[in-house]
Amino acid sequence: MFLQMTLTEKDNHFYCKPVKNSGENILKKFQQMNVNMDVIIDLSEFEKVDQAISVTLVSIQEIISNGGFSLVVVFKSISNFPNYDSLTVVPTLGEAEDYVQMEQMQRDLGISL
Repeated sequence: MFLQMTLTEKDNHFYCKPVKNSGENILKKFQQMNVNMDVIIDLSEFEKVDQAISVTLVSIQEIISNGGFSLVVVFKSISNFPNYDSLTVVPTLGEAEDYVQMEQMQRDLGISL
C-alpha cells in the first residue's frame, strides 16, 4: 500500500506521486480534499500494483468522478495491475496529460462518450 505522496497542483490537474512506506494515507487525503480538477496518479516507479492499491485507486476514482472530474493512473504494465479495467491506466505521463486534456475538451463541449 502506498502511504505518502507528493501532490502538486498543475495548470489543469492535480499531479500525485505516491511513495511507499511512510505515514500518510492517500485515500484519507482525497476524502478530505475538495477535488476540483482532474487527477493524475503516477505509479511509474512501481513494479506492480497489488489488490489493496487497486481498491484504493477505485475508491479515489469514485471521489473524483463524483465531483465531475477524471482520474488517470500512470503505470507501465497492465499485466501487473489488478482491476485495471475499472480505471484509466496509461503507460506514460505524457499520455496521461493528453488524456486529461481530451477529457477537459469533452466537458467544455458538453460531449460525453
